[in-house]
Amino acid sequence: MRKLWDPEAALECCLLVIFIATAVDIFWSIQTGTELLAFERNPIAAYVIKWGNRSNINGVGLLCALKVLNTYLVVRLCSYLYKVRPRLGGCVTAGITACQLLVIWYLYFGANGK
Repeated sequence: MRKLWDPEAALECCLLVIFIATAVDIFWSIQTGTELLAFERNPIAAYVIKWGNRSNINGVGLLCALKVLNTYLVVRLCSYLYKVRPRLGGCVTAGITACQLLVIWYLYFGANGK
């Protein structure tokens, strides 16, 4: 009997959404460049940008590099969790994917309100 639902394919789709959301976020970070610090709402991101700028490093570039590194670590963790405990790994990955979809929504629709 053919499966109607392939959990591994669903996991891969979720991981792809996580990568795409990170790419969109990095795109907008680079696109806004110098103005990013003025309207950044994440205090950790604002701190990283300020620290990078004070250290003669491009603060936005440093932030983007950290986003790439953290996304890699999250995807590896999700994959590992899915291999060790598939149900837990699937739930964690689905939750992160939902948050990333909210980030994309906010970047395109939510930030226009202010």
